Amino acid sequence: MSSTIARNIIGALVVLCLIVGVGIHYLNREDADQRPAPQHISQLASIRLGMLPTDVTLLLGKPSVAGSTEIDETGQAHLTYIYTKNNNADYALDITFYGPSRLSMQAVVVCENGGLSSLLGLDRYSSEPAVLGALGTPSHSSIRSGGLEKVISYSAWNASFKIARGKVIGICIHQGKFIQYDKESPLPLRRQVSTQAS
Repeated sequence: MSSTIARNIIGALVVLCLIVGVGIHYLNREDADQRPAPQHISQLASIRLGMLPTDVTLLLGKPSVAGSTEIDETGQAHLTYIYTKNNNADYALDITFYGPSRLSMQAVVVCENGGLSSLLGLDRYSSEPAVLGALGTPSHSSIRSGGLEKVISYSAWNASFKIARGKVIGICIHQGKFIQYDKESPLPLRRQVSTQAS
């Protein structure tokens, strides 16, 4: 009788250990992916996507640089405002407006260079490896012609990071899936390294 009780106790302990082990495995697996949940980020540096040019000037005043409204080949209108700071030569807040006509343009891209804003826990003091470690492989990459700057975009967060010399120099939010330079260099080919078991 006592050997039956001992076997039942040992069996129960084995089952309990299996349950605890499986639970720890799944908890560790969930903790391994520390990326933020996908979300639509709609505001950066006090500017919301969808704001009209007048909304922006009422909030920030006259831009340091305001291009003229241009109409592209499809008839869409676009305009860019740039705000700078006298005490910070590296700072620029670029707001691109886009729409079907001059009167219906809305902010579709907001980029802050040299500012203090943080996006998904990353800012201008973050390295490119820190961005990749936090957010994973980008949805899209674009290298500016000349090869001195690139932008990596993440469609899951409608966020992009401008990178130069391995560090973040600017952060952006946008309505589209990614940002691409008008004039870009081809992406470098990554050599495939194969390993053979010896």
